Amino acid sequence: MKNSKLKFLTSYLLEEKFLFFTGSICTVFRVFLDVYLPTVISSIIDADLVNMENFYSFIVQKALLYLGLNVLLLVFLFFVRICFNKLSCNIAYKIQFSLIRHMQNFKMQYFDSSYAGDLVSRFTTDTNTIKELYQTLLNDLLGFVLNLAMMLTVMFYISPYLLLIVLIYLPLMYMVTKYYGEKLTAVTKTIRKHEGITSSIYNETIKSLPVIQVYGNEDLMIESFEKENKEVEKNYIKRTILNALFSWNLIDFTMIFTNAMIVLVFTILKINGLGLSVGILYILIEYNKRILRLFMNFLSQINRYKTALVSCDRIIKIFEIEEEKTTDREIDLEGNIEFKNVGFEYKENVPVLKDVNFKLDKGKSIAFVGATGSGKSTIMNLILGFYDNQKGEILLDGQNIKTLSKASYRKQMAVVLQDPYIFTGSIRDNITLKDESITEREVLDAIVKVGGKNLLQKRNNNLDYELAISGSDLSLGEKQIICFARAIVRNPKVLILDEATANIDTETEKIINYGIEVLKQGRSTMIIAHRLSTVKNCDTIVMIENGKVLETGTHDELIALNGKYKTWYEIQSAKGDNNEERVLWFIWYSY
Repeated sequence: MKNSKLKFLTSYLLEEKFLFFTGSICTVFRVFLDVYLPTVISSIIDADLVNMENFYSFIVQKALLYLGLNVLLLVFLFFVRICFNKLSCNIAYKIQFSLIRHMQNFKMQYFDSSYAGDLVSRFTTDTNTIKELYQTLLNDLLGFVLNLAMMLTVMFYISPYLLLIVLIYLPLMYMVTKYYGEKLTAVTKTIRKHEGITSSIYNETIKSLPVIQVYGNEDLMIESFEKENKEVEKNYIKRTILNALFSWNLIDFTMIFTNAMIVLVFTILKINGLGLSVGILYILIEYNKRILRLFMNFLSQINRYKTALVSCDRIIKIFEIEEEKTTDREIDLEGNIEFKNVGFEYKENVPVLKDVNFKLDKGKSIAFVGATGSGKSTIMNLILGFYDNQKGEILLDGQNIKTLSKASYRKQMAVVLQDPYIFTGSIRDNITLKDESITEREVLDAIVKVGGKNLLQKRNNNLDYELAISGSDLSLGEKQIICFARAIVRNPKVLILDEATANIDTETEKIINYGIEVLKQGRSTMIIAHRLSTVKNCDTIVMIENGKVLETGTHDELIALNGKYKTWYEIQSAKGDNNEERVLWFIWYSY
């Protein structure tokens, strides 16, 4: 698994060769200057300034040299950061782009069983963690190797004994830091887990706020949020303590100890006649300080790397999720749909559809009516290819739907759902979905056909009117009109309406129903509805109960059958009662 994570990280890095190469070259020059600078100070310390004839000239030269090298160092550092920051941003974008592409092809079952907040956390927090890793690790890793190699070489040249002091504490520091890293990784995993749950609670609260307020359930949601947030806070404190104990405190102690040892050994060597100067001592102490900080920084980057591996693991698991199966076999739909003994279950041994049979001919209309949970919407989901039937056959123009390209036949279908979704953007964007091939004339015609003339007039006939977030400045009826126009503007071969008029007022429903009757002409139409008044004119009406076809026929035929459809219709007609639960109770009581 670790190798797969490393492969994942390097695969994206290889796509940014130019930025990586440029940043690496600049890092080489930066490190060389960084290592050389202490020698300038050393030369000043060891110079015989008292007896120097050209004292001022010497000081000015050294000062200008030191200043110039530092400016050059900053220039290279600037380009290093630009290159690696740009590289990390590009990689983060590519990861997020790949995630979006992949998630768009998920089987619907995955979303049925997953926290939305967890997906958001992987898309944002985890990708940002990987982004930060690329920003720092690349520069620090290369810089660490080059700095360490150069400085250890210089220290060995000066005195192998003094180098030995440095080489003794580095393995000890590694062992301590390894322990710290393991603890940090475990804590980070726990933080990520509870952050995902917290995000889900937050999303659910926003989406269900009206329900929460009506039922006075605010405290329960707050308690759930607080519980998870306390876990996040507790583990953040653990991580802070770990960083405090095993980071700078440890560095400071080690630095003081090793510098004292260097001074002691230097003094002994000096006494024994080894020709070491004070300037050399300065270089040794400065290099020791830098090596220690480089080593600790590198180890912290290793720990960051381990933290990023947690994020990598979470992202890789997303990519490992199986995409919905499809073929490349395209189809030019005519609009014939047939179910042959179709059976389906979301969960094993819990059937939703049982031996469902019906046929929809090209240009005809069919309606499905029944109680909530009877399987009506499942039929729609199967036709759209969101789920695969376990039993029987679903035929499109006589061809098994499983043998066809889902993208191919979906493009020739349009669907309007009960809960209209409004995207961020203008009225035009919401109807065309930014398909530039759709003309303004076609958009206007679609709006007029579904009774949306007033919607435009209220907004000065401006198709580019920017809607509020989630269309909060629109009524439910206006939202649904936009969704109808979105469906119709593409001139679909198959039109599917899933409780499309359930949430709109009676007047708007009349307007849309007129539009539906016009739009049904020349295309196959499937309607799922509770309001039986909306399906009277359909060529075929199918009564579904507990996943089975109970009654089939035209409106007049079902009335003549004197079954449940007639009972339901008479109740709605007599009382104007669209309350499903009351209708269902009456039907159950009557039978």
